[in-house]
Amino acid sequence: MLDARDQQNQTSSEVENAIRELTPWIPYTMDHVEEYLRSRQNSVRIGGTGGMLRLDRAWAESNIPVEDTMDFWAILDGDERKWSAKYIFRELERAHNRRFPQSKTPWFKNVIPADVVDQAIKDAFISLDRDIIIGGAKAALEDRFLNAAMSELCASYSGSCALVGLYEHTSQLLRVACTGDSRAILGRRNAAGVWEPIILSVDQTGHNNEEVARLQSEHPNEPNMIKDGRLLGLAVTRAFGDGIWKWSREVQEAAQQRFFGRNPRPGLATPPYLTAEPEISTTKINPEQGDFLIMASDGLWDRLTNEQARKGRAPKAYRTHVTRADSKHFVVKDNNAATHLIRNALGGNNEDVLRGLLDDISVQVVFFGFENSTIENFDAVNT
Repeated sequence: MLDARDQQNQTSSEVENAIRELTPWIPYTMDHVEEYLRSRQNSVRIGGTGGMLRLDRAWAESNIPVEDTMDFWAILDGDERKWSAKYIFRELERAHNRRFPQSKTPWFKNVIPADVVDQAIKDAFISLDRDIIIGGAKAALEDRFLNAAMSELCASYSGSCALVGLYEHTSQLLRVACTGDSRAILGRRNAAGVWEPIILSVDQTGHNNEEVARLQSEHPNEPNMIKDGRLLGLAVTRAFGDGIWKWSREVQEAAQQRFFGRNPRPGLATPPYLTAEPEISTTKINPEQGDFLIMASDGLWDRLTNEQARKGRAPKAYRTHVTRADSKHFVVKDNNAATHLIRNALGGNNEDVLRGLLDDISVQVVFFGFENSTIENFDAVNT
């Protein structure tokens, strides 16, 4: 005999199978895949300025508009609208320029005290998120024109992770600020001359023991707040926006009643649960040794480990819901290192897998070196 839950699961499975039969999946052609990958990439030769040689960028999307968006030195992974992530990057860049007006580029030209830089980054993240969340709350509670209220609410309902890199030319220090589950690693030769990955950020999810401990300390009477690595159903524990994990029940109910907003999260008791405060790492770059940086959204890391990304090797599966390429399908055919990583994360030369393109992925690869350097480290990504 099946109990009620088993019967419900069996019924859901039967419905899913019926839907699959009625809506057969038609894969892309390989010509389309090649055009798709090549049209979503670019490379910028920097020429050794401040110890930087070249920047490779690429992106792939499963949703239109793409959830991930990126700009120089930033990966923004938004859950609903491309504009929400673009808005976050634009505002963070403006905050940086206000705090350090002598800097006219996304990296710092002058050496500034480390604690001042770190605090400025945190303040920018937190302040921007506060504006997003408070703006939505006021729209839900106050009388406003409909279009103005909906604009504020949409920004607050949407969410985005952020991974920002700041490079100081003079000191050759690289700072990586992470909010969410995008990730940065540095490729570097060790004393034996072997390339190895150095982790520059840690995923902030319900599988991170330190994040779980932090949340349990902040919400001590909610033992069921995190289940199966998810915070009230959300995969990340830090993010911009995502108002339904931050607003009070009063605000959420007002938004629901007045603007047909979402239901409050089941189990909501003592919000806010999310924070946009980033964790920051600082690393001394060795341009003369050919260091290189990989920054990517979670779509890449769901398929590649840090070491596999550093090598460009395709991984074996460890999550049943994510198709991961087998190492025998690893291929080298792209001059753009970011496109190379995306191609192999999505299946390499396994055309049946590659034609799926199942997730939003944004990747940037920065090669460090001086003007007379050759980009030997590109081979480290490809070998």
